[in-house]
Amino acid sequence: MIKFMIVDGKKLAAEILKGVRRERKRIKKPLRLAAILVGDDPGSLHFLRQKEKACRDVGIGFRLMRFSSSISRSRLVDRVKAVVKDRGVTGVIIQLPLPKRLGDPGDILNLIPSAKDPDVLGAEAFGYFALRDREKDRKVYRKVQGQVPRKVHRKVRPP
Repeated sequence: MIKFMIVDGKKLAAEILKGVRRERKRIKKPLRLAAILVGDDPGSLHFLRQKEKACRDVGIGFRLMRFSSSISRSRLVDRVKAVVKDRGVTGVIIQLPLPKRLGDPGDILNLIPSAKDPDVLGAEAFGYFALRDREKDRKVYRKVQGQVPRKVHRKVRPP
């Protein structure tokens, strides 16, 4: 029999953000997320504005980089490479979907090194995730424990 549980999403989000705020205070270096948006899809822009708000709420800098849907693939690649090299940027996300005329988005997502890929959409980051370094999993689990309500993480055990 399948059991269902009603979750108060806003309450859970507030608890998670509270844990992230605590963890953020322990990290001494400044954190900054760069988000790349190609085109002017209102839903994508709204989604990124929510991410911006969450970042600001927990003390993480946020930079939205907007590009016209007519940007060339080579120009977009150059811009992604430049933001990835920026030492002041600690995370990079590319809002999907990208315009179809830009080709395979995987090639562009793969420009983001795993250390700067919080969405885990690039092949390198996904590979680390899929292969699952057990010791790294344990470290991540211990960090996440402080961000999840006690009732939830009692049921979750590290690998």
